[in-house]
Amino acid sequence: MTQPILLPQEMDFLYQASQQLIIASTPSEILEAVSGYARAQGAIVGSLGYFENFQPEWLVIVAEWKLDAGTTTLIGERLRVTDRRLLQKSFAEPTTPLFVEDLLNSELVGPETLLLVEQFGIRAVAILPLYANSRWIANISFSWGEPHHFSDHDLRLFSALQQYAASAVATIRLFKQTLDRAVELEIAKREIEILFDFSSQLLVSVTPQEVLEAVSGYVRDNGAASGHLFYVDELDSSWLELVAEWSLIESQVMGIGWQLSVPDRSLPERWLSHPEQPTLIADVMSSERANSASRALLARFGVRAFVALPLISKGRWIGVIYFLWDSPHEFDARDERILTALQRQTAPVIDSLRLLDQTRRRALELEQTNQELNLLYRASEVINKANSYAEIVEAVAYFDPEADVVTLMLWENLDWEAADFLEVVVVFDRTGTGVLQSGARLPKTDFPIARHMFGQRVWLFEDAHTDPRVDAVTAANWGQLNIRAFMGPALYIGECWQGGITFHSSRPRHYSQREIRLFAAIGDLVVAAVERVRLQQETEAARQQAEALARINSDLLEQTQRRAAELEAANQEIDLLYHIGQTINSANTYTELVHAMLGIISGAIMVGLYFWEGWDYERAAHVELVAGTGELVVLIGQKIPREALAYTGKLAHDSMIVIEDVARDDRLDAATVARYLDRGLQAVISIRLYVHGRWIGALTFQSSVPRSFSLQERRLVSGVGDYIRGAVERIRLQQETEAARQAAERFAVQAQQLAALEERNRLARELHDSVSQVLYSISLWGHSARAFIKSDPSRIGESVSYILSLAEVGLAEMRTLIFELRPESFEEEGLISALTKQADALRARHGIHITTEFCAEPPLSLATKSDLYRIAREALHNAIKHAQPSHIQLSLVENASGYRLEIRDDGLGFDTGQSFPGHLGLKSMRERTTALNGTLSIESAVGAGTCITLTIQL
Repeated sequence: MTQPILLPQEMDFLYQASQQLIIASTPSEILEAVSGYARAQGAIVGSLGYFENFQPEWLVIVAEWKLDAGTTTLIGERLRVTDRRLLQKSFAEPTTPLFVEDLLNSELVGPETLLLVEQFGIRAVAILPLYANSRWIANISFSWGEPHHFSDHDLRLFSALQQYAASAVATIRLFKQTLDRAVELEIAKREIEILFDFSSQLLVSVTPQEVLEAVSGYVRDNGAASGHLFYVDELDSSWLELVAEWSLIESQVMGIGWQLSVPDRSLPERWLSHPEQPTLIADVMSSERANSASRALLARFGVRAFVALPLISKGRWIGVIYFLWDSPHEFDARDERILTALQRQTAPVIDSLRLLDQTRRRALELEQTNQELNLLYRASEVINKANSYAEIVEAVAYFDPEADVVTLMLWENLDWEAADFLEVVVVFDRTGTGVLQSGARLPKTDFPIARHMFGQRVWLFEDAHTDPRVDAVTAANWGQLNIRAFMGPALYIGECWQGGITFHSSRPRHYSQREIRLFAAIGDLVVAAVERVRLQQETEAARQQAEALARINSDLLEQTQRRAAELEAANQEIDLLYHIGQTINSANTYTELVHAMLGIISGAIMVGLYFWEGWDYERAAHVELVAGTGELVVLIGQKIPREALAYTGKLAHDSMIVIEDVARDDRLDAATVARYLDRGLQAVISIRLYVHGRWIGALTFQSSVPRSFSLQERRLVSGVGDYIRGAVERIRLQQETEAARQAAERFAVQAQQLAALEERNRLARELHDSVSQVLYSISLWGHSARAFIKSDPSRIGESVSYILSLAEVGLAEMRTLIFELRPESFEEEGLISALTKQADALRARHGIHITTEFCAEPPLSLATKSDLYRIAREALHNAIKHAQPSHIQLSLVENASGYRLEIRDDGLGFDTGQSFPGHLGLKSMRERTTALNGTLSIESAVGAGTCITLTIQL
């Protein structure tokens, strides 16, 4: 049985653990720092797990050690806390360790824990939940292979280790989150810069070639050999026409005007079915998405890798951009993100070029870019706060008063692996000899010993003349710098060696273990100071005795909490701007816009939005208040002459104007002060609004009493400036668009009225040509019958029979005309009934033999049935009017893919290649066929009759 450890040994264990925790920078180092006592008591396994999102629900194992290296590791495993009775028990008393002396005989052990017990062969466990600042940080556990008795002595030691580890783990987790966020921001910044450059070029592009050049920068940098912009044919979407291209190799030049048939290729199937995504193919010759026809076409141009950006705008396919490589090219997620952004921003611009509506798209892109730049600007203000390196070195120099020289040296680009020299950043020289100067660059080759120093936390050379590790080249160069003894902590971030703090002496020295421990702790403090520039006070405190190291750890935690509070305040400011931005983006009027600004500045503030006449300060004669809140509402529409605002010329270069007391601001002339005081305005903060380089107006926050504006309020006002500029331009464009829409609606109403007039004229002609003629004939034959009563009664029967036949003809004509006047007749009686009535009317009127063949009533829309009927009617009337047929065959039949309408006659026929100016029948049939997405075929020859066939697909 392990002997009890005496109280002095307890202190020694805790002292060693605290020293290791101070220098620990990884989860493994923290676990190692607190594991000494557990190992001494026979523990075989130790583990450290982080609570996800600082909540006791999921535990992720981040570090562990085992005496048996062959057992399965748990690093990276996610354990659901609600499934672990032991962990739930420990949460009841988060500041006290939980001991289970025999896992196989404890009511706290559930089925999940028993599986781990059997898998890893453990019988006893000590659990140390780490809880700090009202948050669950992590959990440390130690396991024994046999039942283990825990004493009060164990409780004291593990409780102390639990408290030490909680603050250390909290600090490391916060530091890791900060680094991860910095990397994410850098990646996002680069992508935003790429898209910003692209957007900037796109905004000034006015031709297809300029648009293609604007979107090609990124792919050129990634090895693309050519780029090609195709437009979709407006009449036939199965054809693409090349309108712009560039190529670095002659074999991929296609030529402007070159056309490509889409249905013949397999590659377009992908981007036609997923138009919202780019199609990326690393090697077309091995891709399953390319058929033989596509490979043959691409091989003809020497293409191996392929990107397609389908351009869809407002539900319409308007074009596609191809980028081609002459060798295989691997695409990653970043390529897909950037190309997707290029695709989404390019489609509206291309549509704007074709529809002459570029203004709104450019304004939207500018707004998005400004939002993104504003976010980056606020992030940089938080990150880039630092003190000088000289203050760091001056602080740590006091830790070794016997050192002749203390320096801060950093490797080129903060990376030993890639560096060519070591730069002397700061020198603290007690000797005054000036052998080593700030700014000096020491070649890496002058100090071969650096290869052996890599990976060491503390460098220690008590006598360079006798130390066998010091090679001849290093010894000679140290001799020139008057270095005999050398000690200092290395500066690491992760595995990257950035440099170090060095303490030089011109004579041999002996360094105590206390000094070595102190310098190791100083190294971690200096890393934090160099990287985050905020641990100066902890560096000074690190010179103290071993008892003072605990106070340094406490101060470090306090600084971390303060920093977290600052970050929280910054996040709240960012959240406020985000919500304000959402409100601004949803505003549809200037009044909604100014009301969205309320709450940015505390106190009784009135918000006003002013525009210069003609949206241009240089040409304006006055400025007008277009929207306001509070007492400004009654002044909306007021125009202030430009000469009454003389101070604006003095402040022409100030994007933001802050006046905290109108009466005391010497920038204002007496007339302006009097006018402001009369209006009850005594303090104002104003931001100028620029669009395309023109000063169009200003957004003001006005107070009726003198007051100061805090830095946060000024940042918020500056932050919303870009939102407001974009929103103002957007609302102006919306108003212009609404005016254009209303004009279009008026044109549509006029067009409908013209169409109705044209239909009435057609019906009048039909009535005149058919029913009126029939009625006139009936009238004539009626008079004849009456005359026959006296002159020749035997002929009365013939006259009456002819009158009846004429009445039947008139009745059929009227039914047809009534049917056409009532579109709902297609829904009530059907297309087949309409075609039958039309055939009956023509047969009766013209005496032509008309045969019909119809399928069952087709399940088509009312609009489709109407178009089919009108095409058939036009074809029948054309045949009767121009072809002089003796027989017409009319049929509507169903086939495997849809329906086929056919009108065939044995008339005169005509030359299908001949044009017929002034005759719009064929043109009308083709237009209706296009609307149905159908196919119209006309077969005819002079003297051989005519056959018109319409096929539609379901």
